[in-house]
Amino acid sequence: MKGKIIVALVALIMLAGGGAAGYFGGAMIAPPKPVKPAPVEVKPEGPPDRSLFYDMPQMLVALHSTRDGSPVLQLSVTIQCPTFEDVETLKSYLPRVLDVFQSYVGGMRVADFRGSENLEKFRKGLIDNLMIAIKPGKVDTVLFQHLTIR
Repeated sequence: MKGKIIVALVALIMLAGGGAAGYFGGAMIAPPKPVKPAPVEVKPEGPPDRSLFYDMPQMLVALHSTRDGSPVLQLSVTIQCPTFEDVETLKSYLPRVLDVFQSYVGGMRVADFRGSENLEKFRKGLIDNLMIAIKPGKVDTVLFQHLTIR
C-alpha cells in the first residue's frame, strides 16, 4: 500500500512538473491573435473642397503707434477649416471673429509685419485666437489675400 502511494505521488509530481514546464515553455500558451493593421486614410488628389474655405470681409485696422496718425492695415484673408461644420461654426461666430481680428491686429506695430518670419508669427497668432473664438470649431490655416499698410 505504501508503495502505491509513493508511485501515485511521484506520478502526480511528474505530471505537475511537466505541465509547469509546458506552460512556462510556451507549449500550452495559445498563439497570439493576429493584429489587424489600422486603416490608412487616403486623401483625395486634386484641389481641396471649396466649401472648407471662408472669405472674410475686407478689414481696415488701425495699428498701434506712439505717434499721431496711426498707420492702417488693409487686410483680406481666407480661413480654411478642416470640415464644413467648422466653416458653419465660423460663420455663426462672425461677430466674435471680427472682434478677434480687430483686437489682435490693433495691438500690433508696423515692424510686426516685416519679413516672412514675422508674417508666420502673425498667422499663428491669428489661428490661435480664432481657435479660441470659434471653439469647439477648428481652423486649419489663415491665407493672406491682401495685406497693405498705409
